[in-house]
Amino acid sequence: MKLLLLLLWLLLYFQFSYAQVGEENLKTARQFIASGHLARADSLLTAYNVSTKDPLGLQLHAHLLYLQKRTTAAKEVYVKAINLFPRAEYLQLDYGRMLYQTGKLNAAATQLQSMDLTNTNHVEAEIMLTNLLLWKGDVDKARERVLPMRAAYPGNESISAAHDLLNLYAPYVSLSYNHLVDDQPLIGSAVTLEAGYHRSSFIAPHISASFFNYDASNIPVSGSILNAGNTFKWGYGSTMLKAEAGVFTQASKLSFIGSANVTQKILKNTNFQMGVSRQPYQFTLASLQQPIVSTVYTGAINYNNNEKILGKASFETQAFDDGNQVSSLYTWFLLPLVYKKNFTFQSGYSFSYSNSRYNTFNANTSLGAVVATQPLYSNVSGVYLPIFTPRNQVVHALLLSSAMKIAKGFHLFVNGSVGVQASADNPVLILDKNSGGQPIFSKYYYKQKYTPVEFSTTLQAHLSQKLSLSSKYTYSSFIFYIRSNIHLQLNYRFLNAK
Repeated sequence: MKLLLLLLWLLLYFQFSYAQVGEENLKTARQFIASGHLARADSLLTAYNVSTKDPLGLQLHAHLLYLQKRTTAAKEVYVKAINLFPRAEYLQLDYGRMLYQTGKLNAAATQLQSMDLTNTNHVEAEIMLTNLLLWKGDVDKARERVLPMRAAYPGNESISAAHDLLNLYAPYVSLSYNHLVDDQPLIGSAVTLEAGYHRSSFIAPHISASFFNYDASNIPVSGSILNAGNTFKWGYGSTMLKAEAGVFTQASKLSFIGSANVTQKILKNTNFQMGVSRQPYQFTLASLQQPIVSTVYTGAINYNNNEKILGKASFETQAFDDGNQVSSLYTWFLLPLVYKKNFTFQSGYSFSYSNSRYNTFNANTSLGAVVATQPLYSNVSGVYLPIFTPRNQVVHALLLSSAMKIAKGFHLFVNGSVGVQASADNPVLILDKNSGGQPIFSKYYYKQKYTPVEFSTTLQAHLSQKLSLSSKYTYSSFIFYIRSNIHLQLNYRFLNAK
């Protein structure tokens, strides 16, 4: 009997001593991680997990590998740990969180759904599953998850954020008013009514009607633009197609318009976009006085690292029925300088290049009228007829962007762009004569340097979960016009609608 008690005491002693050694190893590994010595922590945990089967050691090692961005190795450790300890749900949650944060959304959904959420209180897993359902377009299933959680935990910020995201999918109606003035001279206004509804991945229709009135150099212009479309999603929003069709009417002329744009996620924070559209061109006086529709081809790569580092590279070709084309390249990025809860400030750089197949700068008056009133070899005033056609237009600009929460539900956004180096081949018309002595217009170009400036300020007011208002003022000074624009918008969401 005494021998048995001695053996039992020795067994307990060694187990206690072994546990103490294990705790010391994990404590040391955590200290290495906290101090940034990840390689030393990796060596310690690798040796420790070879000699023992400890779920806490495996969890810490897998998390360390994730911190080192060795996600494949981290996955192997998580899977090993879960197989050894299938009832350790903190391992399952940790693994699901890693898959979710690294953008492995299908695998994350499978892992989180495998957990027994009915008998445990895994609010974080429920929130991740809710967001996955919303990204996939399953709005009703997401609502079934988030509403009970919100009732049970009314002060939880993550649940409130998931609920706010759910609200974005509610049916909505918006009314906007736009007013612009520029020095061409042009004065105009437009009223737009839009409504939409997101039902599922393949049922998300929207419709809009816009009615505009312009005074284009004392010539009244009015018309309308009607559009209807739908947004389709595949996977967890990784592939999205937005298609529209409609009509453009002006001066008793009707034109069919429409667009198709595809967004494809190619990396965690990067997506590729391409599209084609048939749309009204309304930038010059001539294009307003005589309706013009152009075909626009676009492509872009967007980068968004949790809205901290933003960037875009794009191209656009605008093709007109007369065979002319305006092509543009554009790239920009924004970096965070101040990033706090209620205030952010970003700065960056943009570059753009635009060129046209041929230039449409023409004289204001006929050749005969110019010959009768101007001497030979004098400058002749002109305008772009009917579209603006840049030639070798290059702009390097400094970007500034800020966002501020000024009160509960009120946010102020200020954005600006200032050209630090900009130039274009500007056309000049000269009254000349040909080899036969007949008067003609000769077109020459000179390198014009200028300073493009664009500034906007937006005030958003969320008066309730259903009702929001926004007002935006934009000032633009470009190479061929200076414009001021005011945009007001009212949005209402039918949150009680099923």
